[in-house]
Amino acid sequence: MAACGLVDNSNQSNSVISLLKFAARLRQKLKEMNEKEIKQDLKLRIGISHGSVAAGVVGSKKPLYDIWGDPVNMASRIDTLGLGDHIQVLEATARVIESCGYVCRYRGTIKAKGREGLVPILWAWMKILT
Repeated sequence: MAACGLVDNSNQSNSVISLLKFAARLRQKLKEMNEKEIKQDLKLRIGISHGSVAAGVVGSKKPLYDIWGDPVNMASRIDTLGLGDHIQVLEATARVIESCGYVCRYRGTIKAKGREGLVPILWAWMKILT
């Protein structure tokens, strides 16, 4: 799990694009490791969502910083239902990505726990991001 923009959410576009570029770099690094070191074809499933979250430290013996909220839950759900080597995003996140000049492609809909009806999912176009 990765997050950005937790301290200053004044420009969500920058945070979304930073996370998207990070995800694309992770994908590229795994591809290089597959070819040179691991000699396997491991693939990442990545889900990205954005929005307001709650954050804080939990635990007294082993304190951990954690975040909660719908964006966290939805990123996890679309990751779980994702395809390897793809970055999946929600429709609202795709609008932010596209407003910054990147391309998203419609993948389809999913049934997501906690959501009414079907949720549209898009892929952030990988070739644009690498």
